[in-house]
Amino acid sequence: GEAGNEVKAVAKGTVTEIVDDSSDYLAAGMPYVGKLMVVDLGNGYVSLYGFQGGTPNEALLGQVVNAGDVLGTMGSPKGAFISEGSNIYLQVMHNDKVVNPLNFLTTDTAVKEDGVDVGFTE
Repeated sequence: GEAGNEVKAVAKGTVTEIVDDSSDYLAAGMPYVGKLMVVDLGNGYVSLYGFQGGTPNEALLGQVVNAGDVLGTMGSPKGAFISEGSNIYLQVMHNDKVVNPLNFLTTDTAVKEDGVDVGFTE
């Protein structure tokens, strides 16, 4: 994406944290990913969005977001990811283990608009 592009939720969930220090969530030695937004998707699933040089919408803290809702904006890359161009870091975890988000997401437009249902309940 480009700096200023919207970052959208991949699934429905609750924004539980927005932190500057991602070391409590990412593996030891993981490069800095900027402000990190944590979204609890339910059934043991969590999505983590590292905004690099972008800006998460901090007003969403504690709020339920739906798939496709805007979480913030992309910015210029920082640190170890600078060679990637403008980007965000996305990690999906299930029961505290990293899983490949491509197991749940596709590049199909219909799926992106509808998101993915991993069992979120309010």
